[in-house]
Amino acid sequence: MLTADLDEGDLAYQNGETEKALEIYLKAWNDGHRDFRVCYNLGVVYRDLEQYGEALKAFERGVKLRPEDPSILNNLGIVRERLGDSGSAVGLLRGALGLSPEFASAEFNLGMLLLRLGHYKEGFARCEARWDTDQFTRFQCPHPKWDGTYLDGTLLIHTEQGAGDAMQFSRYLPLAADHCRRIMFVCPERLMPLFSNVPGVAELRTAGDFEIDSFQAYTPLLSLPWLAGTTLDSIPAPSRFVTPSTKNIPLPKFGPEQAKLKVGISWAGSRTHLNDRNRSASLRDFSPLLDIPGISFYSLQVDESAQEIAEFPDKIYSLKELQGDWSEAATLIRQLDLVISVDTGVIHLAGSLGVPTWVALSEHADWRWLEDRSDTPWYPSMRLFRQKKPREWAPVFEQIRSELASLVEGSQSAS
Repeated sequence: MLTADLDEGDLAYQNGETEKALEIYLKAWNDGHRDFRVCYNLGVVYRDLEQYGEALKAFERGVKLRPEDPSILNNLGIVRERLGDSGSAVGLLRGALGLSPEFASAEFNLGMLLLRLGHYKEGFARCEARWDTDQFTRFQCPHPKWDGTYLDGTLLIHTEQGAGDAMQFSRYLPLAADHCRRIMFVCPERLMPLFSNVPGVAELRTAGDFEIDSFQAYTPLLSLPWLAGTTLDSIPAPSRFVTPSTKNIPLPKFGPEQAKLKVGISWAGSRTHLNDRNRSASLRDFSPLLDIPGISFYSLQVDESAQEIAEFPDKIYSLKELQGDWSEAATLIRQLDLVISVDTGVIHLAGSLGVPTWVALSEHADWRWLEDRSDTPWYPSMRLFRQKKPREWAPVFEQIRSELASLVEGSQSAS
């Protein structure tokens, strides 16, 4: 009966019924079935539920039963990293690759961890394995993937993830243009006006079918840092080629008559992001800032989260209807004194424009923000405010409130 029960647990897990799967695996464990499959499955479910202490116990038991299994070393490495033991995590992931050199998931996980630790050269190289995992879909075409050598023809460069990634790594487009005759840049339609004046980009296209002779090689945008041999000391300056709209979009007058600062806020990113439940906040989390006198607050939210403004009448002006695309957002952001946001596309746009930007980061922030830093080599105008514990935003916004109040006071003194 055990195999049938575990099969039921596997089916529940595949159907997204994680709690049901956990119940089945725990019953097997409590009934005395302590084999590798039970240990491994328990570890995976606890990992997905972010119960990392329990996941660690399960995976460590599994490693004792089958130390030669690269999959469990890979998972144990993921959990070790989430528990803050990056050194052990690196060793475990390298161990998994030692047992299975073609193990793409382990190589990608190692690459992401190395990027978080600032080891960019090896990290970006190993992250090329992402295309061999089930998390990414390769660009399908008969032409070769670009190797970085001079191309006497058209190079197709395509975005691959969110708008923020496109903005962050657009700084590499002029560098790529120096190594080919012509660039075709493929990006979402809402980003096209923003990239209309990037040097070397001859053609902007949205995703779709392409004529076979319209380009001779391709590369994903996020492969450019690897091809450029990027290190912490050689990150190009933020792209100054992002183009605000040519429309006249004045920032509406709002707030106290004697307001000293115009501050834009954004509290939520795309809900499809894998880590959105951790990286996004709510407008209520921002509420300690809203009573600081001398500030006009503007919402930069354009999704359904903008509805939260109704809870704070007369506190925030919504710019949603003025942002038809990212270039129009750029025009508005350029008129602000400061942007305060969680980790979403807004901060990459503000950082690219050189606007002072304060970022509220989750406890397990994205790799690009490194570890234990309040600044970032990617954007000189940016400051980072980090959670100490998962999903505890209150201390973060207490710190931001204190800094913001001091900034207003300084502005008043200067005037």
